[in-house]
Amino acid sequence: MKKTTQAYLPQELLFEIFKRLPLKSLLRIRSVSKSWRSLISNPQFITLHRDYNNNNTHMLVSYYPSELCALHYDNPAFELHSEAEFPFNKPYRFYRIVGSCNGLICVGYSCVSYANDLFLWNPSIRKIVTLPKPGIPFESHRALMLVLGFGFDPKSNDYKVVRIVYFHGRNGLHKLLPMVELYTLSTGTWRGISAVVPPYVISNFLLQANVNGAVHWIAHNPTKIGGFRSLIVAFDLNDEVFKEMRLPNELAQEYPVAMSIAACGELLSLFHYYQSSSSNRGCSVWVMEKYGIDHSWTKLFNIELLQGVDLVLGSRKNGEFLVVTKDEKLVSYDPDDEQFKDLGICRTCSFVLRACSLYVSPYIESLILVDSSNGGLGNDSAPDLLGEDDSEIKDRQ
Repeated sequence: MKKTTQAYLPQELLFEIFKRLPLKSLLRIRSVSKSWRSLISNPQFITLHRDYNNNNTHMLVSYYPSELCALHYDNPAFELHSEAEFPFNKPYRFYRIVGSCNGLICVGYSCVSYANDLFLWNPSIRKIVTLPKPGIPFESHRALMLVLGFGFDPKSNDYKVVRIVYFHGRNGLHKLLPMVELYTLSTGTWRGISAVVPPYVISNFLLQANVNGAVHWIAHNPTKIGGFRSLIVAFDLNDEVFKEMRLPNELAQEYPVAMSIAACGELLSLFHYYQSSSSNRGCSVWVMEKYGIDHSWTKLFNIELLQGVDLVLGSRKNGEFLVVTKDEKLVSYDPDDEQFKDLGICRTCSFVLRACSLYVSPYIESLILVDSSNGGLGNDSAPDLLGEDDSEIKDRQ
């Protein structure tokens, strides 16, 4: 009997077909043939699929200290899509999310003295990269504190972790000696960089914001002559340099703990917390309308709730803002009608870890790390967020 010849489709056409498929389907059809597996693992296709599905976002919610990671539909009901436990099994250690980008999550140990534990995790495809031990251990050289940042460099199409270790100077807090190293997923290694770190204090417990190919933190200058000064410190992931960005003039004298930042869409957003009454506090919402232009900061509105505002975590596709109230509930606030909706999620945490105990961020399911040789070791035993085990997927010879 004559063998049936498999129909040939050009790679470009397969790319166009496959990029429209949901992630679970792509993982399954990888078993059809080695050529399909190779195509779906192709970095060019991974980027194409990511960009095509960039607007198909869920909301990632991470709970501390239960170490539960969940995806919610970004719809009015904020319905649960799926959930998974953190797969970092070490006794007596609690982990938190440093940052999330394009379906890839950077996870670190919550106590900075053990911050050598760092992972990149794609929960949608059950892949983990364990980062190698940094070249600058936190425990050595009288280290004072450590700051981490994670983001995506669109120019090199690479994911990077920046690590800043501050050491004691001769004058203690008044003289910080920072050292910087950078991990890149494409190489799977750390390397020291010569970037000059602005001499400001960045708190590792404050939220970061990824905007315009840079990681942003709120910082302050404890030695400012004539008064306190707060500002934003940004690390450009492509140029690998630090930049300073001014806050609105009326907020420059505020302490960093009274502010937080986030990426709301493509805009850098700033949240300033103030006492709205003797018992509650509100929040003013600012956006930088033109990135890098200090005078483009614009105040949009105030958020004031009877329950009080503890933390604003960012925005949703419908323009509402996700807010943690003083009674530890996550609510969705509509600035147009000034109404809020309880999302049925509560936060439990210690005072020290408030800012990182409930992490919320837009999330897209992606194929990043689908090839376990990409920058580190894959771990197929990690739980996923697809709601179903794909362990039956095997190559057909």
